[in-house]
Amino acid sequence: MKAAESSPDARPPIWPRGPIPAGTYRARLVGLYLDDFSQNPILALTFQVEEGRCRGRRVFDWLWPSADEEAAAMGPGKFSALARSMGLGAPESVASCEELLERVCLMEVSLMELEDGPANEVTGYSPLAPPLNDSLPWPAVA
Repeated sequence: MKAAESSPDARPPIWPRGPIPAGTYRARLVGLYLDDFSQNPILALTFQVEEGRCRGRRVFDWLWPSADEEAAAMGPGKFSALARSMGLGAPESVASCEELLERVCLMEVSLMELEDGPANEVTGYSPLAPPLNDSLPWPAVA
């Protein structure tokens, strides 16, 4: 009997509970929920890792405006990075948050220590491939 070929995605996922290791992951936005928390809207995002040993695992991120200037600046900045990483351009061009659903991006994840143990923190988003720059000249053909 021939042994099945082994690939990283053929192995069973690890880390069934708790945070995933820090790193960059290809992830799909599978859920979003807009809630009014203490009169401040919160956009709760649920990502699912698509590849590697952590495939299928979910990572959560939250975006919200705040009275605190530093936190308020983070929310729109992160949303802008997310929209651009998913190919939607500037956040102003996103008519509805639902346009983000089922789109894929690279998600940078770190670990943070909380009172009840470690947790994941999404620290950034980037596109799967860099955008094309059509302003560059075409190479000369010999």
